[in-house]
Amino acid sequence: MLWFYIQTASYLPHTLHVLGDRIYIEHWLYVLFLATQRADAVLTTLTLNRGGRELNPIMRWAMGRIGVVPTLFATKVVICAAIFLVLPWMWTWVMFLLCLWYVWVCGWNASQYIKLR
Repeated sequence: MLWFYIQTASYLPHTLHVLGDRIYIEHWLYVLFLATQRADAVLTTLTLNRGGRELNPIMRWAMGRIGVVPTLFATKVVICAAIFLVLPWMWTWVMFLLCLWYVWVCGWNASQYIKLR
């Protein structure tokens, strides 16, 4: 089965029952988080290629040193791995806020990409 089950005391109120299988909300949020990370990396790369600039000073510094794609790849892998490792202990609302933040970031990147047409 593709879904992995994390045994924590807090999972019971956060489950949905679909066709008899438990699908944990945290897992869907993690999938959304992965999708927003990929969208952020793609939109950031496209925007920077059109003349936009990175607003995060740490990322801007790293991109100047090792390049845009390697910096984005390395940071996204580290962020996704770190979230995966703490997911069993993370509160659902924290994961929701992270997803909400990155949805906003992707929207911002998309708006900047469109402005630079």
